[in-house]
Amino acid sequence: MRELPNPKKYMDEHMKAAAGRYVEGLQRAGLKDSERLKRAVFQRTLRETSTNYQKELDEAFHHNIQFILHDFRMRDREIRREGASWGVKIFPILTLVVALLAWYDFGHGDPGMWIIYAAGALVFFVLSLAAMVNRWR
Repeated sequence: MRELPNPKKYMDEHMKAAAGRYVEGLQRAGLKDSERLKRAVFQRTLRETSTNYQKELDEAFHHNIQFILHDFRMRDREIRREGASWGVKIFPILTLVVALLAWYDFGHGDPGMWIIYAAGALVFFVLSLAAMVNRWR
């Protein structure tokens, strides 16, 4: 994860750099120092520093959120695979048992019960397919 920039340190560094550029610009242009020019440069530098700090802060937040989401996705995928492997082992057995009950009840018992067993077998079959698909994702 990326560390968030310290606002005071960030401001100090950029203001010192701006002061150096101000002095260098005055020397190159051959101008005299004036309060009005200082104030204008200070205000502009303050706006730029604030904007740049906000951009860096947004980038750090975005990076940290992406890092957390990536970690979450990896853990979620691992948990799903573990659960799916359990389902791949259990659901086909349950499907077979309930299907055998439906087949037996179809010939020997109440016509309503074999429909319920058949529906249960279908449900367990769909769950076993879903577990198999989830395992390989």
